[in-house]
Amino acid sequence: MASYLWEKLYTRTLRRVYVVAAAMGFRSVPSFIKSTDDISYVAAMNYQLRPWCGQVTLFRTSVQPDPRLPQDLGWTPLAEGGVEVYELPGDHDLVFREPNIRVMAAQLRARLERSNPAEIAEHEAAACAS
Repeated sequence: MASYLWEKLYTRTLRRVYVVAAAMGFRSVPSFIKSTDDISYVAAMNYQLRPWCGQVTLFRTSVQPDPRLPQDLGWTPLAEGGVEVYELPGDHDLVFREPNIRVMAAQLRARLERSNPAEIAEHEAAACAS
């Protein structure tokens, strides 16, 4: 129990230090940090969301942790060209296991085959210019 509490205290202290460092303009992670969770936290704190002028293709799972989540999982305000949603069977972990991974691969392949890079670039250039 003591080690659990120490780990929680340590993690919360580091996160508060990251918040202060980010507010002061620091944009890199100190080299002594080895945890990918800590690195991800710093990256998330420093990331500035900006809208994408093109279309976004979203592959989402049919089982969501919160049923109140919108169909687009909140991407519409960031995708000025709209959001195309593909639903995959399973949850976030099961989507990468058989047979669900085959469904994902088939949907991704179909989306890629349907795409014309020149048309996409032209459409997105026009959307970004307006």
